[in-house]
Amino acid sequence: MLPSPGASLLPPNEPLLWIDNSLSPVVAGALKAVGYDAVVQDDFPEFKNLSRVVDDVHIIPWCSQNDAVWVHADDEARTEHAKQLGT
Repeated sequence: MLPSPGASLLPPNEPLLWIDNSLSPVVAGALKAVGYDAVVQDDFPEFKNLSRVVDDVHIIPWCSQNDAVWVHADDEARTEHAKQLGT
């Protein structure tokens, strides 16, 4: 049996996903469409009016404080922030 339209396909307590600006906002929209709790920088008033993207060094602690997962397409970020990420 298929879930009703708009119903989440995920079990409860799935993590919040921060979709980085290295990915298209379409990615966040697609994840939301299938039930994921995905956000982008522009979803937050405190970040929306910035003249530039939020720096990784600010995203990582935000994700930690909010039990969120940082989803990005920046291979250099993992190396650059390995110590901060705990990897």
